[in-house]
Amino acid sequence: MINLSVRKLGIVKDINLDIKPLTIFIGENNTNKSWVAYSLYGILHKENRRELTKEYLNLKDTIFIYKNELKEFINDIVDKLTRFYSVEIKDCGEFIDKYLNQLLNDLAKNFSRDFIYSFFGINRETKLFSKTEIDVYITEEFKEKIKEDFINSSLDAKVKAKDYEFIKVYKGKNEKNIIIEISLLEDIPVKYIKRAISDIILDILVNSIFKGIYLFPSERKALATFSERLQKSLISKVSDKNNIPYELLFQFYLKEEFEFPILLEDFIKFVSDLKKNRLSKYTQIKKFIETIIGGKVVFDEMSEYITFVPYKTNNELPVYSTSSMVKSLSTFYLYLEKIASGKDFIILDEPEMNLHPKAQAEFLELLSIFINGIEKDDRNFLIATTHTPYILEHLENLILGYCKRKELANLTFLKTENAFISPENISIYQFLNNGTVKNLLDRENKYIDWSSFSKVSSKLSEIGFNIEEKISS
Repeated sequence: MINLSVRKLGIVKDINLDIKPLTIFIGENNTNKSWVAYSLYGILHKENRRELTKEYLNLKDTIFIYKNELKEFINDIVDKLTRFYSVEIKDCGEFIDKYLNQLLNDLAKNFSRDFIYSFFGINRETKLFSKTEIDVYITEEFKEKIKEDFINSSLDAKVKAKDYEFIKVYKGKNEKNIIIEISLLEDIPVKYIKRAISDIILDILVNSIFKGIYLFPSERKALATFSERLQKSLISKVSDKNNIPYELLFQFYLKEEFEFPILLEDFIKFVSDLKKNRLSKYTQIKKFIETIIGGKVVFDEMSEYITFVPYKTNNELPVYSTSSMVKSLSTFYLYLEKIASGKDFIILDEPEMNLHPKAQAEFLELLSIFINGIEKDDRNFLIATTHTPYILEHLENLILGYCKRKELANLTFLKTENAFISPENISIYQFLNNGTVKNLLDRENKYIDWSSFSKVSSKLSEIGFNIEEKISS
């Protein structure tokens, strides 16, 4: 569905991956599976889009993308809007068909040549990624689905300054044309208006694939516990770029450096955003996490900390006083309750972290439910990196039973047919020490090769046998 090619990233030599709704990366430590997963997140990242806008409008000292159809299209739209104040993009299906893959290709280039350093928080003088190349494109079948969904949906986006809407973008449901209107403000330089226009066009294209893009790093347990204090150190950052306070508008566009690795900064902002009093349609499946952790996770409005209410005692506890499992899953619980849209892209590093094997299997079933969605047009994607055999072993069960899921629902931990998942929606890759990857899923035979884990078990048995033999001799 999403083809990802990566060359010369860490030890990764030259790999081609087919990213499905549920994609699993396994492999030994230091095989760069997390870097590859994080890179796709970084390519789609809003800050990478903002940097690409500078490329398109020739605002950077070094320009990588000199000329292409999308760059010309954006400059044409910007020029017309600043002269006529209203532009109509006709036939949004054709717009997506023509420019979506070109944008992804340009975003991948900008990420691997420039943004990758600030994203990972690595000094560019190291030239660590100087030879890195990444390509991304959407398959034609998936693109047709994206176009259909976009045409069937409505669009209403605004950019504000000083509580004044100076850019409006809208499209009615089942309508094909996108309308962009601007109101020039005398005290905002035209070049910043142009950048905002370009940003919105790029956002429309990326958001046609996914409404939300979220990263749950392996550091999530600590970041969730201390997020409130960390958030204060990021007070100058703006989390909602579509509703920018006027006094911070120029800071946002002029700021070039980042104090922390962006992937960690994002999660701190994400946890802070969970405070908002709202409910997503996915709140109905949070009950499955409650089954796993044995209680409810809430945001305490008085202290503004994440808290946990266990079923056994019904006493509210600050999350830092709870088990490691609760800390690990608390933010995903709140994501499902408050944010999940049904068309999200998630990177989940080590989903098994701090989970008992039974809880690992239960959480995998929850992820399958998430991927299957709760409405017909839901389209969630998730990439998970893992070191546990239990996820692959149980995933094989869930694939095998998919064809008779209604009959077999009671055999699952969560007692639901939606825990089963089609093999067509799964990819599994093993990252090897030689810089290559191995496809572990045989879709036709519904078989997963998890021998890399079983080899370790066999080795442990062999060591045990040899020890017993030495002791008894």
